[in-house]
Amino acid sequence: MDGDRRRRTGRSLGTFFSRDGNGSLNSDLAHRLYTIYRYENAGTEMNLLFRDHTLSDLIGFVYSGMPPQDAANNLMAKIRECARPIVSHGQDAVVPIILDGENAWEYYPQSGREFLRRFYDALQRDRELKR
Repeated sequence: MDGDRRRRTGRSLGTFFSRDGNGSLNSDLAHRLYTIYRYENAGTEMNLLFRDHTLSDLIGFVYSGMPPQDAANNLMAKIRECARPIVSHGQDAVVPIILDGENAWEYYPQSGREFLRRFYDALQRDRELKR
């Protein structure tokens, strides 16, 4: 299923988002995934972002089985890792966290409250990431 979703994003952009053995995208693919696109047609304008399926799958299927602090730390590290290829070129990266509608929170202890508290706390304290 995850491969199919990556192909849909890839079709929109004309590429396949393959990751290395550590789950990282190369610099070119990171630039293509973590950027804001602009759609304009007959006076209609909108900004578009693509979902990183790997990040959303971690939240949806993996972090619920981890201690909340470990999961929050891992997500913060993954966000930095995703942004690194772009930031290293002196540009801002946009790493959206978009869940695809599955109700992941029912699988978390306390509906994910502790994970979210620890994640949001880490975001508040982090001087490099902007919300």
